[in-house]
Amino acid sequence: MNYLQNKTVIVTGASSGIGFELSKQLISKYDCTVIGVARSVDKLEKTKKALGEKFVWLSCDVSKKSEWEKLKNFITDNSLKPNILINNAGIMPPFEKLENIKEENAFSVLQTNFYSITYSLQTIV
Repeated sequence: MNYLQNKTVIVTGASSGIGFELSKQLISKYDCTVIGVARSVDKLEKTKKALGEKFVWLSCDVSKKSEWEKLKNFITDNSLKPNILINNAGIMPPFEKLENIKEENAFSVLQTNFYSITYSLQTIV
């Protein structure tokens, strides 16, 4: 039996790209329940339609610690017991010279690509 079989997995950035594909594979190959997290409700609803009942979702902005608290409450309220956390969400601003990068863009990248992982470990694990 594969370790992944029938596990409950949190996947951030689950509504598109690598996160969507990970969610699809976890459900189709390993019969996992995926707790999909992303910002776009529309994309999450489309993902739910594509992946079915094994995909449960919550719209969250992982760059904010308060949103991780919201996810923790969602997990508790729905009696979900995650076994695995895949911090997939990330953003990449346009390439430009360092001196031209706007402070708010740099801050946004750090919040999403670095601090979100810290928040997830402090809140969920």
